[in-house]
Amino acid sequence: MPYDPLFQNAINAIKLAIEDYQGASADNKRYLSAIRNLHVGILLLLKEELRRLSPVNSNDVLIMKNMEMKYDPSCGQIICVGKGRNTIGYQEAVERLGIMGKPLSPNIKTAIENLEKERNDIEHKYSTTSQITMDSIISDATIAIAELLGEKYLNEPPADCLDDETWIEMQYITDLYNKMKKDYEEELKKLNTVKQIDSRLFNFLCNDFFCSNCATDFFRIDFGKNGSVVFHCLGCGSEISWNEMLVCFSTWKNANLAILEDSLKEEYTFPLLDKIYNGKEDCLTKCPKCGRNTYVHTDKESGCKNPDCGYVFEYTECSLCGTRLEIYELEEASENGGLCSACLHDQEKDTLDDLDFDD
Repeated sequence: MPYDPLFQNAINAIKLAIEDYQGASADNKRYLSAIRNLHVGILLLLKEELRRLSPVNSNDVLIMKNMEMKYDPSCGQIICVGKGRNTIGYQEAVERLGIMGKPLSPNIKTAIENLEKERNDIEHKYSTTSQITMDSIISDATIAIAELLGEKYLNEPPADCLDDETWIEMQYITDLYNKMKKDYEEELKKLNTVKQIDSRLFNFLCNDFFCSNCATDFFRIDFGKNGSVVFHCLGCGSEISWNEMLVCFSTWKNANLAILEDSLKEEYTFPLLDKIYNGKEDCLTKCPKCGRNTYVHTDKESGCKNPDCGYVFEYTECSLCGTRLEIYELEEASENGGLCSACLHDQEKDTLDDLDFDD
């Protein structure tokens, strides 16, 4: 069955990407071509979905960057139609699919974001994409393509439009990658018996630890004498010591804490005019234990959001009247027995009244 040219271009780009991957053993530059073609292919699938959702006689308005209003004599109404030749990019496609009730799943977003990162590294930095990194990218892309070609979106059987050979190869790469991932996780479980790592470090090693030379995220772990551990990159063979890995972990934690602080600031602090006219109060302060701006105090919760801290003030309600303490009262209350400002004032006033100044 002949397809629309846009859809056919998407299918051709994906098939070329797999051909590039298969030919990369002789020339690693073809990995870079595979990344570009996969990125183009998936983006074109998004546009194809929007094209199919565009009204009839609208010049594919939902994929066009510019629009204009025109009179449609067939219905006697003013309609919005596409203008010019330029089409939208990824972010605009995501927004328009959401508006049309077809939001992208996390799997599709992850695949596209990983492809965009690799493509940007290729075009603006220096990329040394390894086979394992490429396997990871194709694995994510396979899941995304299967969803986009599924019933929720385009409803085109992958094996039919991609051909059996391409689809089987993509599934084979995905299965191989998943097996390597499972084997690596088993290695990490062995590591846990040697180093007794906590859950956060374990998750970092599973999901966020990668080689700085080639971006591969799988390693062979060598266990030496006296509990020494060395990570061997399966992509380029680089060695990473236990201490070097801990430096990476620390950097990752600090970067994530900075992101967390920004997120909490946006959610729990308010502009001055909002405070003046709407009575809003900041619910965020510096944690006295870890020193980060991650302590949240609201009517419903109170505690430090830093995963490595979790500190909670001893008193979050007044120990005398039971009212919820204000955020600025927390620190003082921990030193005065848990009193709110009003109860502390009354207590100090009563103390002064009891004093005899006649002498």
